[in-house]
Amino acid sequence: MTFAQFVDDVEGRELTLRVVNRTEADPVFGMLEDRFAGQDVVVEEIDDANAPENEVLLCEADEALAVSSLTEVRDSVLTVNSDLYITGSRPLEAVDTPEVIVGLGETTFSVGGHQKYLLIQLSREIEAMALQAGKGVLHSGFQELSRLDDERGTLAAYETLGDADLDVHVYGIPDADPLDHPGVALHGIDAAEIRDSWFVVFTSEREDVREAALVAVERESELWDGFWTFESELVGEVEAYIDSTYRDESTDQIADSS
Repeated sequence: MTFAQFVDDVEGRELTLRVVNRTEADPVFGMLEDRFAGQDVVVEEIDDANAPENEVLLCEADEALAVSSLTEVRDSVLTVNSDLYITGSRPLEAVDTPEVIVGLGETTFSVGGHQKYLLIQLSREIEAMALQAGKGVLHSGFQELSRLDDERGTLAAYETLGDADLDVHVYGIPDADPLDHPGVALHGIDAAEIRDSWFVVFTSEREDVREAALVAVERESELWDGFWTFESELVGEVEAYIDSTYRDESTDQIADSS
């Protein structure tokens, strides 16, 4: 397998984000449409006299899978950008992804530009899940290790994760030594797939903890194909691939995890 094959093998689901009884201004709905333009996610709005105002339903066929308020979606996904996490303005403890966005798992995405924020948000969601769980294994691929140096908020997040009782592994082209922390293992790997892939994978031996994986591949400059999933079997397959291909084959393991 490769990360690209994992992405290609995911059978995208046809999902709908249905905005009910909207009173929010037109630009908010327009931003929601724009965020999912060109994806396998339909954005629509309806009026329903029996439903609350400004409700967003995640639907598959006629079944509602999750519900969030439009205000939650606006404040968490639509009116923010990646600087919120890059600068550290929103720490891991404050990550709160609306359920209708989390529920888009097993749907493939092709994103670039501002749409890439979806992948950033879900990366932080998985990292926050790991921190809350307190125990487990986290694998994160950053393309280049220097990105930890360049993104103050990301560096702070991984220092926080390293302080937890987690087994944390970070992968990237070995162009920097960005973090010297006993709780984080840096794997500097000079491989084309590492340069072109973005992944965050969390697993736990606890049955009451949800596992998760995000995998994305940069097929063209700043254009990403990917998915996220909470299906334990698929998460385990992605982790097994990372373990067998990169975790034990690092050319430059800079720090050992505790």
